Amino acid sequence: MIINDVEACILANKNTRNLTDLAKIIYQLGVKNTVIIHSPQQAVAYNAQEIVVVPSYWVDKRNILSTLGAGDAFCAGVLYGLHNNMPLEETLKLGHGLAYFNLFSLSATDGAVSYSELQHFIQSQV
Repeated sequence: MIINDVEACILANKNTRNLTDLAKIIYQLGVKNTVIIHSPQQAVAYNAQEIVVVPSYWVDKRNILSTLGAGDAFCAGVLYGLHNNMPLEETLKLGHGLAYFNLFSLSATDGAVSYSELQHFIQSQV
C-alpha cells in the first residue's frame, strides 16, 4: 500500500503525523506486504521485517512551481524500486527523487527525468 500522510490519517482514524505509528496501524488492518506512507517531510516503509524512514529531499518553498503530480511521481519511483526488489531505503529515495524533480514543473509530467539523472541526483545527496 502506498498512500500519503493525509490519506493514512483518514484510513487509520488517527489525527497524528507520526508516519511510523500510522503505518503500523494500517499494516494491522490486513496489508499483506508493505505499507509506505509519504509526506512532504519524509516517507516510511513498514512490513513484518523492517521499518525504514527516509527524509525527503529539501526544497525551498519559493522554488516550488507546483505540487501537482508529486505524489504520483513518488509512487512511480516506489513501484519501480519494489518491482526490481530494491532495498526499501533505496526504493524510498527513488520516490523522493522523482517527487523532488516534479516540484519544479507546472504539469504532472514535465518534471520527469531519466533514470541516470535521478541516480546522479540521489548520489549527490549523500
